[in-house]
Amino acid sequence: MNALNHDIVVAGGGLDPSLLSLAAFAERRGFEVLRLFHDKGSECKVDFDFETGKIANDGLRIETRSAFVRFDVFNDLSGGAYSPSNRASNWFAFAIGAFSTKREVAMLNRHPLGVIGSKLNDLHLAQSIGLNVPKTVVSNDYVSLMRLAENTDEWIAKPVGGGSYCSQLSHVMQSDLVFEGRLPNPAIVQERLSYPEFRAYRVGKKLLVFSISSEKLDYRADHNAVMRLCHAEEIGGNVAKQLFQLGDLVGLDFYACDLKTRKGSGELCFLELNSSPMFAAHDAISDGGVSSLILDSLLNPQDR
Repeated sequence: MNALNHDIVVAGGGLDPSLLSLAAFAERRGFEVLRLFHDKGSECKVDFDFETGKIANDGLRIETRSAFVRFDVFNDLSGGAYSPSNRASNWFAFAIGAFSTKREVAMLNRHPLGVIGSKLNDLHLAQSIGLNVPKTVVSNDYVSLMRLAENTDEWIAKPVGGGSYCSQLSHVMQSDLVFEGRLPNPAIVQERLSYPEFRAYRVGKKLLVFSISSEKLDYRADHNAVMRLCHAEEIGGNVAKQLFQLGDLVGLDFYACDLKTRKGSGELCFLELNSSPMFAAHDAISDGGVSSLILDSLLNPQDR
């Protein structure tokens, strides 16, 4: 079997702007990139021989120094267990599983620990190491949430499992979804915080911080949001150390943490940790800053 020799395999959804940004930036730096992409209109033809350990694409064995894999969050199809609706989870399981068996292939987040992807666990761990967290309740009790929504507009709500923007609590209390006093899903309800907001990416041993200002509650819904690369000192040296400590607790060396400012006191509050963050927008304002750190961490052993 002939071989495909590459510096990095970038695997996931073909419409994922973060993967496209990473692949393009890697090519600009002269690296050989294999795009192992899937989308609505195309599929890769892959094989993984568990006995021999050979991974192949279109009949050619893949040899690579590193791999970067993201779950396809842009998949919106529907159907059964082997239908296109499960393409994202099945392709992610294939790519992350196959390349993880290759100890010689550099990867980020190779050894996650604990409960990865749980916003509640993230908040608990953050608080346990001394980070400030917002006042928080998690509930699907319609009556108790209505009391909060009616008494003040200073509460926001967001899905406990993520996947949507945060909203003002009073705007999401839909009575037509209520059954016997219960909403169909629990929500995270938190005190409303102010800007500036910060997104801090940890990649290996490095921290890259961006400051964000917006007129809207959730800056991701604001095309006029102002984002800029800033010095880590703007979030405070102790907070930066705690963000590294948090990642070490859950066994991650690549993630993004979001922090926002408490009204009045001005202190920063930890919001969440994302182990597979989108970064294309931040690449765009930093000349590929996040992609550069990813490539350095994967392909330069001294930076790991």
